[in-house]
Amino acid sequence: MHKLEYALYALSVLQKEKNPELAEELLFLASASHNYEPLKGGDLSEEYIDEMHKRADPIMYGKDYPLKNEKTE
Repeated sequence: MHKLEYALYALSVLQKEKNPELAEELLFLASASHNYEPLKGGDLSEEYIDEMHKRADPIMYGKDYPLKNEKTE
């Protein structure tokens, strides 16, 4: 899953309770963006993606799920 696809998916998760219609649209866009090719120098920053992981992963996987940068290899 590339950065844009993940970011759209994470936003859909964050909006699922508050705005289910928006969540569905974001999920559709995440799916549609699967074949997206990031522009050189124009992709989403690591900082933005890290913030999305911090906010969305606990909702997607549960509160006890380790954050992306806390996982052991």
